[in-house]
Amino acid sequence: MQLKATKDFSWAHRHVEVREYKKDDVIETEDEDLIRVSTEEKWAKVVKETAAKETASKAAAQAAEQAVEQPAEQPVIEAAPETSVVDSAPETKAG
Repeated sequence: MQLKATKDFSWAHRHVEVREYKKDDVIETEDEDLIRVSTEEKWAKVVKETAAKETASKAAAQAAEQAVEQPAEQPVIEAAPETSVVDSAPETKAG
């Protein structure tokens, strides 16, 4: 994802590698913490999602549209043939 710094700020990547960003720097990152914190704190704004994420987002949107347009096929459940219950006791003669 690409972020654009809206102000100067520092970020500790992997909690050890401190990097300073200046206003208007374009930051290419997949670091979810950096993305979340910098956008929530308004240190940066999202400029562009990476190609992989854009493709995944578009694919998910297309799948959602198709799911709405074409309801999922319901499995056909066939009933078992009816069987008649016959008294199976042997016949007895009275007499």
